[in-house]
Amino acid sequence: MRAVPNALKVKKTLKQSWGQFFVNAFKMMSAEEGRNLLQLAYMASGAIRQQKAIYDGDEEEGVLFCGQVTGATQDLPSVKEFIDRTVAEAEGVLKKGVNRVVS
Repeated sequence: MRAVPNALKVKKTLKQSWGQFFVNAFKMMSAEEGRNLLQLAYMASGAIRQQKAIYDGDEEEGVLFCGQVTGATQDLPSVKEFIDRTVAEAEGVLKKGVNRVVS
């Protein structure tokens, strides 16, 4: 039920005329191995739901992905440890950059 309204949100976001919207939809159908218009609307719905989670922080209506990178996780630090590590890594990168500029 949300697929069509979300496809229209994508149309609005891209600032497309109705003509551009339908031309692009038909181009996508031929490029996407014969997917029909409703399937493309579902894809647009997914994009909107990703945006809700990532940019709006709405985890109820939005979708957050978890992929291959989670398998590479070796530990689960506390938030403080994670931030401390991130800051230390950033400081190290900045120092290397400064040393390259000064040298």
